[in-house]
Amino acid sequence: MEEMFQKQLKEQAQKQEFIEKGKEWLAQAKMSFTKEKEARKKNNEEVEKTLNEAKHATANSNPWEKVLTLIELKEGYYPGSKNVTRMKQSILGRKNDIKVGITQFKE
Repeated sequence: MEEMFQKQLKEQAQKQEFIEKGKEWLAQAKMSFTKEKEARKKNNEEVEKTLNEAKHATANSNPWEKVLTLIELKEGYYPGSKNVTRMKQSILGRKNDIKVGITQFKE
């Protein structure tokens, strides 16, 4: 009888130890998650701030500048399968036409 009582006490102590370890692990996991969440939030705010600044900077300039920021003009970076080089050339041509027109207008 005494052996069973000692065995029960030992099992209860082990169970309590597992519970304590689990609580510690859970607290650490929550803290880690909170830190990662705050870091992501801070990073996202910085990215959004940068994008808004860029958006406002191009808002007052030539509208073609905004168009050029929305499309990929470098060779090999276009993810699609169609050939869009003529479109890119025409957009750049229109941008240059407007620049020439603005400089002639200012003179």
